Amino acid sequence: ILLQCAFTSFLLSVFCNSFPQNTTTDNILKLKEIVYTLSADSMIGRSAGGEGEIIARTFLLKFFQETGLSPFEGTYFQEFTFPKDSSHLDTAYNVYGYIDNKSDSTIVVGAHYDHIGFGGPKSRSLANNKVHNGADDNASGVAMMLLLAENFSKSEIQKYNFLFIAFSAHEDGLFGSFAFVKGKKHALSNVKLMINMDMVGRLDTIEPFLKVIRKDSNVYFDSLLSKIDHQKFRLLFTDNNISHTDASVFAKQNIPTLSFTTGMHDDYHKVSDDPEKINYDGMCEISNYIISLLVELNRP
Repeated sequence: ILLQCAFTSFLLSVFCNSFPQNTTTDNILKLKEIVYTLSADSMIGRSAGGEGEIIARTFLLKFFQETGLSPFEGTYFQEFTFPKDSSHLDTAYNVYGYIDNKSDSTIVVGAHYDHIGFGGPKSRSLANNKVHNGADDNASGVAMMLLLAENFSKSEIQKYNFLFIAFSAHEDGLFGSFAFVKGKKHALSNVKLMINMDMVGRLDTIEPFLKVIRKDSNVYFDSLLSKIDHQKFRLLFTDNNISHTDASVFAKQNIPTLSFTTGMHDDYHKVSDDPEKINYDGMCEISNYIISLLVELNRP
């Protein structure tokens, strides 16, 4: 039985039907379709700079364009180089989708779309020469980001602009988020919040919790986050491991950040991180929770 995961009636009434009334089933099927697509064997593990990244970023571009999102500063891509290993540089691409509400302020929503390809030294599997599909890490975060993008592209909420970024080369050392911050310093002063989603597909059915990683200086968000309906899971606030997230790169620029995750599991960086193990009902619950947060932040 699908968990109840529809948008709450008070949000719809407050914002005068500013959101499309997607059904729970629609949202879950959308999340499932994206995760299965990005974690298919044909994506070859989405290694940054590899053939799988090309296939994945083509999918992301098509999604942003068909959803009606615009390029950011004239482009959907940001090309950058990064050290693939000690002997050579490689080229990867961040992918943008922008909702320009003609505001002076922007909220960034990000998730890394790369994974570890055939594993190599980053694999925790004994047979590390097989495709590592990375369903939870991080097809789940990208799917959630794309669902948010789709919903906000159809909304009438205009207090902030929204910039959705699919980062690459996260697994190689957060190089995608570093490239954005380094290359877009002129735009950072307009960023009021960065929300990051990384491994959000394993909400436990027995002891469900959503971990919220933020700096101690951002604890003022805790009260608001606690007030938003989250009956299906508990919230755990922490500043641990923020340095492992793409949000940390923004935090170093004194930009408020919130990074969401359902936590580590035994399939992390293994060939067994497959889409059939994802809790899609739980992903839908978390998606609507983050949408509710963004709606609250966009109140006049």
